[in-house]
Amino acid sequence: MYISSSEEGKNTKYNHVAPIDLDTIPKEELEQALMEFAEGSLGLEKCLREMWKNGLKTIACCAGNNDPYEIAYIAMAEGVDIFSYLSSNLLSNDMVALESENNQVIRFAGFEENKEKLMLMLAEDISTGKKNNSEQVKEKIGKSINSEWKKEANIYYMRKAGLTEEKIAFELYEMELIQKMVRGTEEGRKALESEYWQTLMKQMAEKHKRGK
Repeated sequence: MYISSSEEGKNTKYNHVAPIDLDTIPKEELEQALMEFAEGSLGLEKCLREMWKNGLKTIACCAGNNDPYEIAYIAMAEGVDIFSYLSSNLLSNDMVALESENNQVIRFAGFEENKEKLMLMLAEDISTGKKNNSEQVKEKIGKSINSEWKKEANIYYMRKAGLTEEKIAFELYEMELIQKMVRGTEEGRKALESEYWQTLMKQMAEKHKRGK
């Protein structure tokens, strides 16, 4: 079983990019490893503790505490089912996202206090055992994090990257159109696609004019 953090440059024995086989960690150092993986997060620490105690193996985790909009996550080892432990409260929360391609991943969004609360809920869910939740899990897998939160995060990171407010507005418009095209009918998609290209050409023309 492997556990690693996605964050580079940590001066710790266990929390670094290279995967670590948990079974190779001396028993007397398991507590140290857990604390390092938790990155100061009480919620992540409790989750990992409950997982280890119940034989639920992970491959990666992140406390999401490097900036206000970073998403916390826990990725399970192949074949490990964490989703069957999730309660209705966690599954119905739109700041929680589930992914299940090669392995199960659960992600938590929100400011630090909210992420901590959600991870503590997950720890409690694990401690209370498996749930009869297969239908709710199926509906949850692949659903995005709260759209308003994602928009706030996109604006935050675009401003951080130095984009102008005009460029940010267009990027948000583009994202919204793409989402509508994905969800809409074929006829609606064609109309939106035409609208998108007209807007893009108009923006390019205005940019060219200003450059002269």
